[in-house]
Amino acid sequence: MTDLRYEWKFFLSPAEAEALQRRLANVFAYDAHSGPAGYRVCSLYFDTPGLDAYRQKLDGQQNREKFRARVYNGDMGFIRLERKMRWDGLIQKQTQTVDADFVRAALAGVPAPLGCADALTRRLGLAQRLWGLAPRVIVAYHRVVFVAPPDVRISFDNGITASARLADFLRPGGAGFPVLDKPMTVMEIKYGHFLPGAVQALVAGVRAQAQSVSKYALCMGKVMEVGAYVQGG
Repeated sequence: MTDLRYEWKFFLSPAEAEALQRRLANVFAYDAHSGPAGYRVCSLYFDTPGLDAYRQKLDGQQNREKFRARVYNGDMGFIRLERKMRWDGLIQKQTQTVDADFVRAALAGVPAPLGCADALTRRLGLAQRLWGLAPRVIVAYHRVVFVAPPDVRISFDNGITASARLADFLRPGGAGFPVLDKPMTVMEIKYGHFLPGAVQALVAGVRAQAQSVSKYALCMGKVMEVGAYVQGG
């Protein structure tokens, strides 16, 4: 379980994102897995048949959680199961490595086992049985990450796409469709107890206001808008 952290999100134009990344690169390091080229993130989000997590986000509910499976650069040898929790503006994550067979079972409607040693797997298995939690949408994007001491992460996500073809999660390179009407970058700033002054100074020129942005909600909304989502499917 990670420590509780603050999270700010901003919508930036491509020009704003590029300028800010240049400033950050002069002062801070890239994440060890990122580098200037970044990497592709693909997530398979779980929700109830009534899309409770999606609707809680739209309703502005402060205390909520969501489950997702995530791969990086299409590497099916390293899949992470994540539970992201939000408590009054603070976030916390619980993670566990799973394999492709685990995801295949979820896609087939088979709940995770309750007798396993991992607490996160048991939690998901319970949610699957009690509330019908199941994969609902694929969210993909390209990410570049900077890190700053003591525990700051600044990420830039662009090219956000959605797909309701859930089996494509296990097929790297599966195509989705854009969810934003124009090219935009989502910048996220995550930190623990305080945001260092050096980071505040570098982002002070951002004209955009912090927003409650959820890539899952954006993508779920888009697949329903275009009629790609099948209720309970």
